[in-house]
Amino acid sequence: MNLERALAISDYQCEERTAEITWLAQHASTRKVIVEVGCWKGCTTRALADNTSGLVYAVDTWQGNPDHPEAWQGTPGHSEEELFGQFKKNVADLSNLWILKLFSIEAAAYLSVYAGKKFQADLIFLDASHDYENVKKDILAWRPLLAPGGLLCGHDRQWMGVSQAIDELLPGHQVGVGAIWYAA
Repeated sequence: MNLERALAISDYQCEERTAEITWLAQHASTRKVIVEVGCWKGCTTRALADNTSGLVYAVDTWQGNPDHPEAWQGTPGHSEEELFGQFKKNVADLSNLWILKLFSIEAAAYLSVYAGKKFQADLIFLDASHDYENVKKDILAWRPLLAPGGLLCGHDRQWMGVSQAIDELLPGHQVGVGAIWYAA
């Protein structure tokens, strides 16, 4: 697995998530069309893109996460422009990345209209908002774009909103490593 560049990114999530990053990289290595919803500074984006021969769609607004504003609001380097700039710097050399600076639901609608019925992702990783309503909307918007045999997964299953949504919409989902959940 190629994790060097992902682990080099200064990301509050990345430094604590080596096992999760490895899990994502392993699954990315067998996939050709990957969507990541919620990219922050690009640690998991790097892990996905560096380990697939396919294309990664990176979806985020880079406006921060309203679920835990203390992690970004008012902190130097954490404005929308600064975060997006840091992300672009961290992924600048990737030729297999398509950045969609959109809200999750808008990006799902865009890809379904842009690509029509042909757009299907082999792997969709959800790590945007963590409240019940938004996680539910993300699952409902992205699951129809999952290819047969594809992997729908996400992060932060320990958050009440995330666990409630995945329990309700994805009965039988499984636990990956750390805070990752997944369903086929």
